[in-house]
Amino acid sequence: MGAMNVCSCGWTIVSPLGAEDCVKHTMIHLRDSHPGTIITHDEILAHTKPV
Repeated sequence: MGAMNVCSCGWTIVSPLGAEDCVKHTMIHLRDSHPGTIITHDEILAHTKPV
């Protein structure tokens, strides 16, 4: 099942590979676009929606 996550800045990830892939790319986005943001894997996973 695919997964989707939307950052508060409007950046959106839709991954056909599932929630873990979505979390991975969200963490990359946060590192690159919002350095210093502290959020855990589980917190991102909780905001990830199935699509």
